[in-house]
Amino acid sequence: MEYVIVKFSESRKVYIDDKPSGDTNETLLVENGHHAFRIEGNPEVKNLMIEDSTNDYPEVIDFSPLENQEEGQS
Repeated sequence: MEYVIVKFSESRKVYIDDKPSGDTNETLLVENGHHAFRIEGNPEVKNLMIEDSTNDYPEVIDFSPLENQEEGQS
């Protein structure tokens, strides 16, 4: 098994390969190989190869908050 932490500024549900898999900012387990990661409320998908991670050194996947689309509009 591999270890990942999906980082985000607040707690959100994490989907790995479209399956609910836990929450952001927590260590999650995933099989070795390619996976699609996304978080609740964010359309971005990160497709990554996960290998050679450990509980002490998990793969870190950072998601940034979406910018407010209305900011800057007049």
